[in-house]
Formats: sequence, structure tokens, C-alpha cells
Amino acid sequence: MNMPAESSPFAFPKLDGSNYTSWKEDKKVVLMDRGCWSFIIEDKPCPEQATEKEKFEFDCRKQRCYTTIYQGIVKKFLPLIRHTTDGKEAWSILKQISNQPPKPD
Repeated sequence: MNMPAESSPFAFPKLDGSNYTSWKEDKKVVLMDRGCWSFIIEDKPCPEQATEKEKFEFDCRKQRCYTTIYQGIVKKFLPLIRHTTDGKEAWSILKQISNQPPKPD
């Protein structure tokens, strides 16, 4: 089986502009599996009283959220989210492009 670049038991098609509805559901499952979905649905900062280890783990999960999204889209969309490393912002950008009417060929 040809697995995507991300090391995961999930093998879903990349977002290509025509499959946003199924892609967002598939990517939600992957983000949930990786403990990252909460970064998409809420804006909770790392607690101030967190230990150094907890802060490190929080930062790793936050970065994993973005990289999971980045790895799940076709190359033509990468420039749209390269300016950020925030998964929630990348998710929002990709949602916006999915709502645009297709361009005629």
C-alpha cells in the first residue's frame, strides 16, 4: 500500500480543490488521532503553570497540527499556507478556498 508522507495508519487523498468536504472529515480524524484537533476548534494557549515538559509537548502537538494539514494538500495550495505555522489559520484558509467557485479552464 502506498502510504502518504505522514507516518499514519490513515491513507486519505490530499486536498486537491475538488474534495474539500471529504478531505476535512478525513483530516479531522487524523488530527484527532494525533491529539491536535483541539487546536482547530479552540484557541487555548498553553497553561502558564505548565512544566517545561508540558510546554514542549504542547508545542509539539501544535506544530504537528500544522504539519499534518500541510502534508495533506496538493502542491498548488502550499503557497497559500506557507506564511503561517498555525494549524487553525491554515485550516481557515483552506476552508475559504473551498467556498470559491471553480475557475473555468
